[in-house]
Amino acid sequence: MITENMRAQLAQFMLHPEPYLVRVHGNGFIQISLMDPTCRIHIWHNSLPHQKVDTQVHDHRFSFHSTVLHGRMVHTPFEIVHDGDCPIDLIGHYRIYTPQVREGEDTILARQAIPMHDVTFTLRAPNSLSIFGEGDTYSFEAGRFHSSRVEGLTITLMEKTEVFEDMAPRVMVPATEEPDNDFNRYHHLDNPAVQDVYLEALEIMKVKPMWSWSDIKRMGAL
Repeated sequence: MITENMRAQLAQFMLHPEPYLVRVHGNGFIQISLMDPTCRIHIWHNSLPHQKVDTQVHDHRFSFHSTVLHGRMVHTPFEIVHDGDCPIDLIGHYRIYTPQVREGEDTILARQAIPMHDVTFTLRAPNSLSIFGEGDTYSFEAGRFHSSRVEGLTITLMEKTEVFEDMAPRVMVPATEEPDNDFNRYHHLDNPAVQDVYLEALEIMKVKPMWSWSDIKRMGAL
């Protein structure tokens, strides 16, 4: 169920969309921060720019609610298991990295300085995958690994519910690869797909653009 704060933040955005809050996350979605920093709109589409190396499996330092405003979200929780503990359904060997701020909301991934760099993890349960459609809300706890994938244009509204400032978020990177740290969240606003997907999402949400795309690109670069 969408909270009153989420509803209020969405209404505020629909009246006054701010251009300098737009950026492209390395996992292939547009992030829009709302007036309340605990709330964001995420716009997903497979045509959007993304990192060359798949880093979809990650955790957060915060718990959250997420509501699907349009489209469908495939949400999968994961858990770490050690070699030999669970030989069925293993999906690969990964290393743990932590995001480090480069500029603004943009980050790079650095190897986590703990002994457990190389881990193997599996789905928490065969039926743990969930598909959420328009109007559905799901919650997820801080410190748990998950991935989010979509088919077609999907719009979600996310609200952080509890933040643990002393917790370092973690990202799984395939053990045979290095993260794509050349990707920058602010360097893809010139991509035509970003503009097309952003404007299509605004139309679906019945938001009238108040800024030209050149304004959005200029403010995103600040």
